Amino acid sequence: MGLPDALLWTGQQNTRAQLFYFAHGWQLDGTAREEQVHGVVVAEVRLAKMLG
Repeated sequence: MGLPDALLWTGQQNTRAQLFYFAHGWQLDGTAREEQVHGVVVAEVRLAKMLG
């Protein structure tokens, strides 16, 4: 599709998901946020992967 990179968010405490993404070339990019999900505040981190 010609895009240079991709971004995704995952739970900061979701080590299992992060290890999966790391194994497939994703890296933490240093950005974090808190989102409210069904009334619960969830800390998230952003991962990036170069596509091109």
